[in-house]
Amino acid sequence: MQSFIIHGFDNPIWLTLWAVFLCFTLWILFTKKTSTNFIDDDLLQEVYGNSSYLYYVYILLIFMISSLYFIILAWPYSQEQIKETNSGIDIEIVFDLSYSMLAEDVFPNRLSVAKSFFSELTTKLENDRVWLIVFSWKPFQSIPPSYDYNFLSDFIRRIDVDMISKQYQYLQWSAIWDAILLATDILIKHEGDREKLILLITDGEPDGGINPDISIKYASENNVKIYSLWVGTVEGIQLEVYLPNRETPVKKIVSLDDWFLKEIAIKTWWEYISLDQTNAMEQLLIAIEGLEKTELETQTYLKHVSKTGAFLYLLLACFLWAWYIVFFKKIKL
Repeated sequence: MQSFIIHGFDNPIWLTLWAVFLCFTLWILFTKKTSTNFIDDDLLQEVYGNSSYLYYVYILLIFMISSLYFIILAWPYSQEQIKETNSGIDIEIVFDLSYSMLAEDVFPNRLSVAKSFFSELTTKLENDRVWLIVFSWKPFQSIPPSYDYNFLSDFIRRIDVDMISKQYQYLQWSAIWDAILLATDILIKHEGDREKLILLITDGEPDGGINPDISIKYASENNVKIYSLWVGTVEGIQLEVYLPNRETPVKKIVSLDDWFLKEIAIKTWWEYISLDQTNAMEQLLIAIEGLEKTELETQTYLKHVSKTGAFLYLLLACFLWAWYIVFFKKIKL
């Protein structure tokens, strides 16, 4: 009976025409004068065959056929609630936008290499819910949880260090620990008992923010894994930064603090990968694939389902039955 449950019609005008047709038919039936009066049962049986009720069955079938025809033209439909689930993990991309990311010890610079890496990564993800945090002196959530990898890739290609104001000296800090704390907090507060992963992309020079032990303890206690992805060289390079209201640039040697990044990974029991390696992407994907995938309901929506098929089968059955009565039971019309 589920096949005949209807929630609406796409062309309800046909139901109006059906009502007009029905009223006209009933008017004809009740106003028509019958000139034949059957008195003899034998004569009645001769006209309608062995069963006199077949005439009324036939009339009922004609009524059903005409009604079903109008219902099909009205295009009935039902709505089914569809729940979509995805099996994956939760990933928080934490992206360093401090001035040191402009260092050109890798070509063309650290920021461009990191952006290219993550743009490629988004083309390889499937069913993983992704956030994005950018940080310098303070972390900011830039993209809420999303499965739209094309949008995420496009956004990452457009990010720049100037997205976060650094017009004063103290605003040039690289508050990695604050970013890890915020990323952990966001991950554990969202629904779904999924594996939770922070992908920290930085050159590993923390020089401000909260106590690092607080962030690492918070992440490890909540079973949040951290993969440290570093970009740059240990030797480093001199970087000149022009600040507002200063005629001369600020010069600073920026080098990769690989000890710091390894320390994060060790304390959270997980991975650290250098983007200088040719197989960096492969290493990361293998590590992600090794995490437990968990199903999560991603969206619920109403699906528009046509019900014309069920009514077509019923129409065909009524037509065949009427045809059987006429040609095999020899009913006289």
